[in-house]
This record gives sequence, structure tokens and C-alpha cells, in this order.
Amino acid sequence: MIRKRQRDLGRIAAALFAIGVLTSTAAPAWAGDGDESAKSGDVCWVNADTGYSACYANETALHAAVLKQTGTVLVEEGSVAARGEVVALASYIVARLYDGASYTGTSMIVSSGSSTICVSGSVQAATMPAGWDNRVSSYHSYYGCQTRIHEDTNYNGLSQTAADDGSLGTLNNETSSYKVY
Repeated sequence: MIRKRQRDLGRIAAALFAIGVLTSTAAPAWAGDGDESAKSGDVCWVNADTGYSACYANETALHAAVLKQTGTVLVEEGSVAARGEVVALASYIVARLYDGASYTGTSMIVSSGSSTICVSGSVQAATMPAGWDNRVSSYHSYYGCQTRIHEDTNYNGLSQTAADDGSLGTLNNETSSYKVY
């Protein structure tokens, strides 16, 4: 049974790697250098373990690029992989920030190699990635995490904390730093 599961996981990893090689040859919209902003409809990613960030035209391109760069698969809470099928190859989505109210529009995924990052520490950004300063309108947190958004850089100014918030009120489009813990 264990050998069959290992063989199945190997096949899944090989197939996902092949998809990544075939679909992620285009350069990301921005790659952490701050020169370009995300376009409407893009999905962006921040690797909390390395600080790397980039935007892609769709979720398929994002997943392929994450696999190619890190050798891991993005895992969303509640998915089959999150229940233990691909744990050794996972980069867990701990938060997703949106530029539209009620979890709509372009999104920025924050991921970590540990699904327990919020138990043992935090993920934080003293400044928002390129194209995301003063842009967040709603967010979801996963794996028991809370997200605190701040009005100013370096975690200053007004702030609010929640696991999920579909309407940010006075902080709508006013977020310049965040912590996920």
C-alpha cells in the first residue's frame, strides 16, 4: 500500500512538473523587482519562505510556475492534497488578498511550505509587493491563520485583524503592509 502511494505521488509530481515546463515559459507580469503592476484579472503569488513574488494571467499558469520554481504544488485548505495526499510536495496557501470587495477581482496568494506556519510563527510584509500598495479590498485566511492589514508600511497606522473580511471599510484600498499569523 505504501509503495503504491509513493508510486502514485511520483506520477502526480511528474505530471505536474511536465505541465509546469510546458505552460510556464512566459515571464511573469512582475517578479519582485517592483517595475510592473498586476493587470486586472491576474493572480499573484508571494512565496513567504523566500519573498519571491510574481503575477500570472490565470491560476493554471500560476500553479505551473510555482511547481517549476519550487518543486511544490500550491495547496488550498480543504483540497484533497491538503488532507495528506501530496504533503511532501506542498506550498500551502495561508492567505489570499483580493482587489475587489467580497473576494472578487485580481488576487494575491501568500503561501508557505508549512501549513502550521501560523502556529509556529508568522508571514509578514513590511511593504506590499509591486502593484498591491493601497489595493486590497477583501481577504481570506486559511489553516487557522488570521490576517492583519495595516494602513501604512512597517505595520504602522490603522489596522484590522480577521480570518476573513469581505469589506474593509476605512482600510479599503488603504493597505500598505500585512501580517498573517
